[in-house]
Amino acid sequence: ISDLKAANEDEEVRGYLDEVHGSLLDNLGLFKPEQAIAVPEPLAGLVGSAAPKPSPFVPYQVNVILDSTERDGCPVEIPESASYLTLFGASEMDIFRSGAMHTDFTRIKAGALLRADGGYLVLEAIEMLRSPGVYPALKRVLKVERLEIELPEGPILTPALAMRPEPIELDVKVVLVGEARLYDTLAQLDDEFTSVFK
Repeated sequence: ISDLKAANEDEEVRGYLDEVHGSLLDNLGLFKPEQAIAVPEPLAGLVGSAAPKPSPFVPYQVNVILDSTERDGCPVEIPESASYLTLFGASEMDIFRSGAMHTDFTRIKAGALLRADGGYLVLEAIEMLRSPGVYPALKRVLKVERLEIELPEGPILTPALAMRPEPIELDVKVVLVGEARLYDTLAQLDDEFTSVFK
C-alpha cells in the first residue's frame, strides 16, 4: 500500500488506498487458506443457477472500464447500433433461477460515448430515434457534459435495483448523419435540437 501511495499523487487515489489498507487489516481472516471460498459462476440470462454467495474478495478488485493508455490521437467511435446499452454502457446483472439478482462494480461496462471521450461519436440519426430512450438521454449527457452509466427503466429492472456509479465528466462531439428533412423535422418538433446539435 505504501508503494502504491508513493507512486500516486492524486488525493482521491491516496484516500482510497488508505481505505483499502484499513479494510485489509479489519478482514485478515479472509486471506487465510482455510477461509478461501469457492464461488460458482452463474449462468447468464434468465435461466441460471441458484444465487451463489458473493466472493468476499470483490471489494479488492479493480474494474478498468476504459483504458486509453494505448490511444494515439483523437478517438472516433462509429457503433453498429444506437441502442441504449451500446451508447451509454451498463451495469450488467445476473438473474438466477431463484429470482435473485446480483451485480457489483466489476460488471460496469463502457459504452460508445465513453470510448469516444475526447473525440467524436458518429451516429445514424434515424437509428438513434428508433432506439427507446436514447434521444432524450443523449441530449441530457451533451447538455451537462457528464455520463451516468445506468440501466434504462424496464418491466423487470428499475433504477432502484441497479447500481449508480459516479457520473463521469465527458468531452465528446456527436455527429448525427441523416437526411436534411430529418434535421428539419427534429428542429421543428424539438426546441432544444438546434442548440444541442449544431
